[in-house]
Amino acid sequence: MTINEFLNRYNKSARRGDTIYKQSPRVQMHSGLKLSIQASRNHKCTPTDNKGPYTEVELGFPNYPKKLHSLKEFAENPGDLKNTVYMNVPIERVDKLINDNGGINERSLRYIWKSFDI
Repeated sequence: MTINEFLNRYNKSARRGDTIYKQSPRVQMHSGLKLSIQASRNHKCTPTDNKGPYTEVELGFPNYPKKLHSLKEFAENPGDLKNTVYMNVPIERVDKLINDNGGINERSLRYIWKSFDI
C-alpha cells in the first residue's frame, strides 16, 4: 500500500464549526515501527488541501526514531527525532520507508480504526 492509498482509505473527517479537519490513525509497520502520517490543509504537506493526491506528507513521533534517521533533514527538531514532526516529506521517501519496514500492517489499522475518533 502506498502512502496515498493509505490516506485515501484511512483519513477521517470531522467538522468543528466551519472548519473540516482530516486525520488518519497512527500507522504500524510489520517491522514494529509506529508513527503518525498525516496530510490535509492543517498539516505540512503538498498540496495543502483535504483531497490529495499528495506529493509530500507530514510524519511524526516515531517509536523507533533511528528508523527515520534518513529523514532527519525534514525534522522540525533534528536534535530529538522521536518527539518531532517531519515536514513536507516526499512521498517517494515515505513509500521507501514503508517498504523497508515490511509495509503497513493493515490488520492493526482495522483495530485502531474502530476506536479512532477525532
